Amino acid sequence: PRRPPPDASQGAVGRARTLRGPLGVRERTLGDGLLGWSVDGYPTGGVSLAFLGFFENGFDLVASGINYGANIGDDITYSGTVSAAMEGGV
Repeated sequence: PRRPPPDASQGAVGRARTLRGPLGVRERTLGDGLLGWSVDGYPTGGVSLAFLGFFENGFDLVASGINYGANIGDDITYSGTVSAAMEGGV
């Protein structure tokens, strides 16, 4: 199965998981010079990797989302962005 790239819209994927095949993790240098990572999979996948100890250090912030609209309404948990934030709040 195809995995979505980390820079693509992930509308309505909710808490989907990549179950087949490896997740690609790339180290990135952010605009302010700090180190970051991107994961080519569903938004909750990168958060799960952090909780499972994939990275050497802990995290204080989860950033997720490329949205083409607001995350509002009673179907909010369908949002990949909101689901990644919820996963990070565990």
